[in-house]
Amino acid sequence: MRVILQIVFVVIALAGIHFAEASSSSNRQKRCRRLPFLANGNVLQNGRTNIRYECNLGYKLKVSGVCRRRSWLPNVICEEIQCKADPVIPNGSLDSSITSRKFDAKYTFTCNAGFKGMGKVKCNKLGIWEVNGNCEKILDLCKDDPVIQNGTLDTNITSRELGAEYTFTCNAGFKGMGNVKCNSLGIFEVNGNCEDCFLVSKILLVTEEKAATLSGVTEDECTDQQYIDRNFTDCGTAFVLNDCTVFLLPLIDIYLADTLAECKQLCIAAASCLLFSYAPESVLCLLFDSLSDESFTFQDFPNASTQERDCQV
Repeated sequence: MRVILQIVFVVIALAGIHFAEASSSSNRQKRCRRLPFLANGNVLQNGRTNIRYECNLGYKLKVSGVCRRRSWLPNVICEEIQCKADPVIPNGSLDSSITSRKFDAKYTFTCNAGFKGMGKVKCNKLGIWEVNGNCEKILDLCKDDPVIQNGTLDTNITSRELGAEYTFTCNAGFKGMGNVKCNSLGIFEVNGNCEDCFLVSKILLVTEEKAATLSGVTEDECTDQQYIDRNFTDCGTAFVLNDCTVFLLPLIDIYLADTLAECKQLCIAAASCLLFSYAPESVLCLLFDSLSDESFTFQDFPNASTQERDCQV
C-alpha cells in the first residue's frame, strides 16, 4: 500500500513540474518580443513589460486612442514641430519673409523707426517663436533743432521723439506759417515756408521835388520831425545832405544803411512804410508811405533797389 502511494505522489510531482514548465513556456510566448515601430522617433524598453516612446529633435509626441476589439488602444506618433503663428516683435519687423516654420528656424529683425536695437526669433520646441532682443524707444531722435528759414517756433522744444510736432510763425518782414515734425530720419521736417513780404517794385525812386532847402538850420533841427511839421505842410522828412533839405511826401524818412537788408528792416519797423529804396553806393535808405505809379528820380542815387511791401508785418 505504501509503495502505491509513493508512486502516486511521484506521478503528481512530475505532472506539476510539467505543468509549471508548460505554464512558463506559455508566458514566454505571450511576452512582447518585438518593439513597435515609431516614425521620427525611438521606442525604448524599460524592464520586461514597459516601453518608452521618444521623438527625434524637431518632433513632439502625440497620443490618440483607437478602438479595436472593444478596447481602446493608444496610437502614438511623432508630429513635426511647427510655429504656425507669426512672431510678435514689439516695435520691430523681420528682415525677410518666413520661408520655414519648422523647429529651430531662425530669422533676424530690425527695430522700427524711432526705436533702436535688433535681434532674432527662433522656433522653439513648444512651437512658439522665441524672441531674443528688444526695441527701445529713442527719446532724442531729432537731436538738432529745426532750421526754419525766416521763421521761429511758437514754443520751446519739449520732446525730440518720433512724431514730435511744433508750429512756427514767420519773422517780421515775411508772411506764412507752418510746422515742423520729427521724422524717421532723425530730422525735424519743415512743412510750410516764409515768403518775403517785399517784392521788387516797378516804381522808380523819389523825386528831387522838395519843399525847401534850409540854410542856417542845425542838424538836430533838420532831423526833428516836429520842427519840420511846424514849418511846412505835406512834407515827409528832412535830411542833411549839404544843407537841410525838406522833401515832399510820399518820402517819409531817409537813413544811412550799410546793406539792403538793414534798409528793409527799417521799413519793417516803420508802420506806415509801404516801399523803400536803397542805393549801395551812397548807402542811402529811403522810406515811402505810398505805392503810387509815379516815376521819381533822386540825385546821386545810382544802382538803387526798390521794394514794396506785399503783406502786413
